[in-house]
Amino acid sequence: MTEFYLIISCLYMCVSAGKGLILGGLFRKAPEESAEHPAISILIAAKNEEKKILRLLTSLEKLDYPEEKFEVIVADDNSTDSTNQITKEFIKEKKNYLLIKPGEKAYPAKRGALQACIEKALYDCFLITDADCEVERGWLKRMGGGFRKGADFIFGPAPFKQTTGSINKISCYENFRSGLLNLFLLKAGLPFSAPARNFGFSRKAFEKSGGYGKTLQTLSGDDDLLLREAYRNRLRVHYVPGMESGVKSDSTETLKEYISQRSRHIKTSFHYLPRHIAALGVWHLLNLAMVISPVFVFLSWWCIIPAIIKSGIDVLFSSRFAGEWGYRFSMREAVLLSFSYEFFIVVNFFSSIFHQPEWKEFRG
Repeated sequence: MTEFYLIISCLYMCVSAGKGLILGGLFRKAPEESAEHPAISILIAAKNEEKKILRLLTSLEKLDYPEEKFEVIVADDNSTDSTNQITKEFIKEKKNYLLIKPGEKAYPAKRGALQACIEKALYDCFLITDADCEVERGWLKRMGGGFRKGADFIFGPAPFKQTTGSINKISCYENFRSGLLNLFLLKAGLPFSAPARNFGFSRKAFEKSGGYGKTLQTLSGDDDLLLREAYRNRLRVHYVPGMESGVKSDSTETLKEYISQRSRHIKTSFHYLPRHIAALGVWHLLNLAMVISPVFVFLSWWCIIPAIIKSGIDVLFSSRFAGEWGYRFSMREAVLLSFSYEFFIVVNFFSSIFHQPEWKEFRG
């Protein structure tokens, strides 16, 4: 057992070192600036978002981007609150905003609402965000840089607003760790996931990948399954770094909501390609083995070393990279959250087997 954990520790350190070098190189790249502004259609599916949609619309109004170079299309998907009235009132004097009601949709849930937006879109570059989010002022400039570089699919940071609550801290840390893993596998040539609230693609790439018709295995996860099809079709996926590329939202407020949210994401992962499942499985099992290593301390004191190594590396990564998402974790928080992250991976995995998501539960 001791030898096993020593091998695990060495493997973890090697992978982490490579991960750090790759991510460090990625984040050192400056966000693109250009006088060229690709025309972009911003697509939003909204369902019963009366409490938050005004925040999104207000942030979109402040975008640092030529008005004639973008449009905003909001699909009110049969809201039963005042989402429609609030949106209609806000956009009534705006020529580049459009509110639609999808009616009979081509696909169920959020996919159908977004498909209706795509069919109405004037432009061939699409950016998707959620109705309960807030975009940065330079969002379109930064994300437009991805399209200028010839990317077929793009995504950017999608952090939660960090507060003092324990569930918020867990959510923020999970968002940070998942973001690191997303970027590491992207740079390794295995893109598998992107935040639905800060996600984009060209019309041509969307059609070449088969569109939403290829993503119907689950009610949620259309963003990840689109990336799966992008990988199958050898399309180019690009990440746009920097907080100016970001889209912020509130985290869940209760433990039940957090588990429900994460279990939906894990349920989608059941439909990833085998090589993605294998890569994720190896990584999470490696981390889990190190977390539980102290259980075997009765065999040898050496068995506690892997947990110490993991804590040290996780703290190092937190101090080095968390700021890329606007997060700050103390050393104590980083240690505790690194272990809780692995614990909840297991909890959320089993929850995903029984949980059945609904449209209104979406939170990229």
